[in-house]
Amino acid sequence: DLPGDWVREDDNLSDDYEERLSIVNAVMNTASVRSDLFAVWFLLHGYQESDVEGLASDEPLLPTIQRRFVMVVDRSNVRKKGDKARILLFREVPL
Repeated sequence: DLPGDWVREDDNLSDDYEERLSIVNAVMNTASVRSDLFAVWFLLHGYQESDVEGLASDEPLLPTIQRRFVMVVDRSNVRKKGDKARILLFREVPL
């Protein structure tokens, strides 16, 4: 039993935002600034020529493609120049 008699209830929301990020939340609890294990989030924006043509100075620049990714990197095997870190997880996550 978990402390406080914790019980997970089904929220009837399959594949919702919280559920999609559960793997990231689990990884975050295992990394620290003293660790060789890091979680890296990054955004990828892609623009087409049509995104900027005729754009007024007060209009926002909106990308055609927007994607967010999380990557878990293990650098414990990096000892000398040329060694490469291992990518343990590379996954697209919701914006």
